[in-house]
Amino acid sequence: LRQYALIAVLAQIGAFVPAASAHLGLVDRLFSRVGAADDLARHGYDVTIVTAKEPDELRAQPARDAALAVSPAIPRTRTVPAADVIVDAILGTGFNGAEVKEPYASWIREANRQRELGTLVVAADVPSGLSAQTGIAAAPCIRADATVTMIVPKPGLSPALCGTIHIAPLAYIEPLRTCLATRA
Repeated sequence: LRQYALIAVLAQIGAFVPAASAHLGLVDRLFSRVGAADDLARHGYDVTIVTAKEPDELRAQPARDAALAVSPAIPRTRTVPAADVIVDAILGTGFNGAEVKEPYASWIREANRQRELGTLVVAADVPSGLSAQTGIAAAPCIRADATVTMIVPKPGLSPALCGTIHIAPLAYIEPLRTCLATRA
């Protein structure tokens, strides 16, 4: 089994690593559950988290709790090192603007540079720098090979910037459904 260096590009350390539907291959592995960085590390992947802040510096919830839950053994850095796979979860669906601010703009430019060299880039919900509602791309904007978007496709998603678009549930609730069905 080949080991991948995985760079989880997260502005708020793991604040957005949603569940994904089955049969997505590598994409399914990357977005398997909250704590994906820990999960991937336990399965032998080299994981680095790129972050502007340390977990204890975060004030917003649930970002702070999610960041604190990630193992301190997983390295963190403020710059994007070379990787085989980059998970883009820098900005979310609420982003709207003509320009991405630093340090996020530098992270996006570096992720795009690495993609040109063969790195797989997977976006969480929407590529950072792209308006999920309008499809207008800021400068810079992630160019993803695949995008795992939650619940429904967003109107601004297009294959040109998103790559292959996968629709995933926000959370895996099948066990809950099964439990409720047996009680009915």
